[in-house]
Amino acid sequence: MTFGPTKSHAERTVPLTATLAGAIEAHLDERVGADPEALLFTSQRGYPLRYANFRREVWVPALKSAKVPKIGLHVLRHSAASAMIRAGASPRALQVILGHESAGFTLSVYGHVFDQDMAALTERLDAVLSVTDHGDGATDDSRRLPRCTSSSTRVAECACVSITRRWSSTCATCRTAKTTS
Repeated sequence: MTFGPTKSHAERTVPLTATLAGAIEAHLDERVGADPEALLFTSQRGYPLRYANFRREVWVPALKSAKVPKIGLHVLRHSAASAMIRAGASPRALQVILGHESAGFTLSVYGHVFDQDMAALTERLDAVLSVTDHGDGATDDSRRLPRCTSSSTRVAECACVSITRRWSSTCATCRTAKTTS
């Protein structure tokens, strides 16, 4: 077995969740020596893992135990990418983590997963753009929202972009006089 650089000769840092980092740290303490060149995962005898052996001895039995159809190991990469997308990863972040040459390629492979999140996106947009009026003119987002210059009323967004409130004034965002209804 030969150890060397990746096929693209590039190195990358992959972020780990706190849970996964803790599990890897425990694994290192329990099963891996202190040698910085030691392999993270090895066979039961301490040798490098070989794909065919791992698949036959670990992967396929795990699938049977979980009553999951036989699928390849590469599915884990797609599952991880889908989970990152659902957690809010941008196409650029996903591109870097997966080692793709371009975010365009990443979108060509995982774009359908981004599309599935449209309902959640619209809910998050509603939350970002909404204003909760407490009856005294104060809002939850009063520091972030533009102010109508002829009054102290905050508006949800520039009326030049979208009409969300009834007001007549000069828009503080684009400085143009607008009347909306």
